[in-house]
Amino acid sequence: MDLNYKYPNSVIYNIWYQGRRLYTGSSVDFPQRKRGHKSSYNNNKDRPLYRKLKEKNIQFEDLQFIIYKEFPCNDLKELRKEEGKCIKELKSEFNENIAGRTKKEYQKDNKEKLKEYQNEYQENNKEKLKEKRKEYCEKNKEYQKEYFKEYQKDNKEKIKEYQNEYYGVNKEKLKEKIICECGIEYTKHHKARHEKSQKHINYMLNKQN
Repeated sequence: MDLNYKYPNSVIYNIWYQGRRLYTGSSVDFPQRKRGHKSSYNNNKDRPLYRKLKEKNIQFEDLQFIIYKEFPCNDLKELRKEEGKCIKELKSEFNENIAGRTKKEYQKDNKEKLKEYQNEYQENNKEKLKEKRKEYCEKNKEYQKEYFKEYQKDNKEKIKEYQNEYYGVNKEKLKEKIICECGIEYTKHHKARHEKSQKHINYMLNKQN
């Protein structure tokens, strides 16, 4: 096996504290990696591991660095993949990121977490997102008009089928009668048509004046 010169000495290691496995990592030079951890800890490097150690008031001198397994390999990709596998298996407390995991795999593993974050972000940024959508629509008005025109042309049957299905499910709701502020009564199903009527438009223009 033609190994890259760095990788015959590769290892997977664990960081322990009072019988708790805090972290799983990998290295091609274990002594150097320990020195790197110490330097990052002392210099308050902004990484999840060091933040959590400081939050828990865990001193670096109280940590134990122990080799979990030797793993001679060909390249960094192989080493990171094995590290990720060990992180999943060992479930160390302070590992947030899984080495070698693709974006697709991350999204799959954190489906609920990402959904929750997205909902929270949308809730907290309603006005900002509304403004962005409005700005985007304004800038792309002609493109959207052309796109929907083409879409409707290419998907006539699909749209018709959807409309029929929607009407069947919401039949009673769509028949519900509404009295507009302009004085005209219409069914919910015909709201769009009513709002385009000349009487409604004239009323709204007069209201603004």
